[in-house]
Amino acid sequence: SIGIESYFRKRLIAELSTQADLVLFALEEAPDKPRDQFNSFVKRIAQGGNFRVTLIASDGKVLYDSDVLPNELSRVENHLQRPEVQDALQKGSGFHTRRSATVGADFLYVAKRVDSAISTKNKNLENLKFVRLSLHLEEFQKVINEIRFNIFLAGFFVLLLVLGVSLIVSRLISKPIVDIARSVEAIRAGNLDTRIPTISHD
Repeated sequence: SIGIESYFRKRLIAELSTQADLVLFALEEAPDKPRDQFNSFVKRIAQGGNFRVTLIASDGKVLYDSDVLPNELSRVENHLQRPEVQDALQKGSGFHTRRSATVGADFLYVAKRVDSAISTKNKNLENLKFVRLSLHLEEFQKVINEIRFNIFLAGFFVLLLVLGVSLIVSRLISKPIVDIARSVEAIRAGNLDTRIPTISHD
């Protein structure tokens, strides 16, 4: 069970990392819109991918967040020291799992460093340094619980099948022995006409 959860977590991280590249590509191709329209654009990307999108400046300031209203962004904590952001700064990408102080829920975070000069195409993305995607772990846990249930269900049916086959084989093996024992008892009781049934040549 732990192995399955670890496997799917790695798959999820890899998938979010790929999605981050696609989000970055979409941002690079996005026209230079007014701030409120661009925020709606980021929100649509997040809704389409069923994840949360956070765009972070080089100094750690949150430029956009699909789960935070534009007028509340100024109150969001600086993200530069977030573990996944620090890993992205040093290695190009990073991930971490924790409870979000901003929205109060458990998330898996994957951050990617932006190395291209994206700000030259879109004023909304000036100083953009990190694209971070995050997924609510409640959804992840639902999938894991469903997999666990399916494994348990499959195991239960396999157990029933094995027990059924074992019972049939046991009866096939024991029936001749029981027949022989009954015939022997009949002979011992004086019924010398009793014949022991022969059903195999072993």
